[in-house]
Amino acid sequence: MKSEQANTNRLTVKSVLDKRLPNGLQLLDAEVWLNSLSEVGYAELRTVTTQQENDAPKIVCAECEWPVYSPDIGGKCRFFQHRKGFPKTCCYSGEGKDPGAIKSAVFSIGTGSA
Repeated sequence: MKSEQANTNRLTVKSVLDKRLPNGLQLLDAEVWLNSLSEVGYAELRTVTTQQENDAPKIVCAECEWPVYSPDIGGKCRFFQHRKGFPKTCCYSGEGKDPGAIKSAVFSIGTGSA
């Protein structure tokens, strides 16, 4: 792994936008796309996502449009995660709340105490 290691606290990004494609064709299911690639295709994709540090992002999270990468963890496990500095408000951030906090937020809606 290079400068950025896979962080198991982050959630796997489920949908990505490939900004190299025309509008209307950019939304991709990450798991289906990654698993359809040959070893060579996957290596090329990892190169593209690594170069995003210096170039305009080409592969981004479909929810927050933050750049993503596919960490090299060996084997056949392929997935995308956000690059560093991603917005914690994204549903794929891995920043969860404990069940008590969720319950209190849900039941305080409409009471003005949220």
